[in-house]
Amino acid sequence: PTGSAFAQFETPEGAQKCLEAAQEGPEVSEGALGTPGTPPGAPCFLPQPSAQALPCPLTPQAPLSPPKYPLSLLSPPAIRPGSRAAEGVSDSDMAKRARFEELKRRRLQDPNVGVSRTRLCLHNLPKALDTPRLRALLRGALRHNGGAPPRIKECRVMRELRGQGQSLGFAFVEFEGHEEALGALRRLNNNPELFRPHKRPIVEFALEDRRKLRLREQRIQRGLV
Repeated sequence: PTGSAFAQFETPEGAQKCLEAAQEGPEVSEGALGTPGTPPGAPCFLPQPSAQALPCPLTPQAPLSPPKYPLSLLSPPAIRPGSRAAEGVSDSDMAKRARFEELKRRRLQDPNVGVSRTRLCLHNLPKALDTPRLRALLRGALRHNGGAPPRIKECRVMRELRGQGQSLGFAFVEFEGHEEALGALRRLNNNPELFRPHKRPIVEFALEDRRKLRLREQRIQRGLV
């Protein structure tokens, strides 16, 4: 604290009453209120420009806290309208990207929701694509310079629980490590050759609810999974 403060009143009368009350207090000394050299009973009103011109010591800023998640986890590089990456992207795909980004922002406000380091969520899948075909498609797309593709721990196209179990148009894919998942995200996201040019995959790190993860771990420990 610097020992000084500013108080703004709605009317000059209110400020005058405050000064008069302060003058009556036995603990108030000369110059405790008002400008330097002014007795506490004297009103001192400063217009805003004059108040802004007064010297004010800089308050040390608290160190910035580290981000909750690494930038590589929060989202793939944005596909902005008019950019080179957006060339050939349909309007419907651009609208989907904006909607998924907003949904992710809202979910991350929940302290129980986190970002997986190894699990990806693939949106915008063709309805006819099932899990075996998606796994084979990914293995071919992620093969680099003729080498072996990264090991896929999980690949699951999400389907309706009722009716004919049609695809919901998205899937989860999990890799052994973060670097493999990040490399797959960069290679698959917005890739016009994976499905077709006007229906490109929208890939991001999956969000996970820690409460559901704990329940799953408990079920595994009890041998229910």
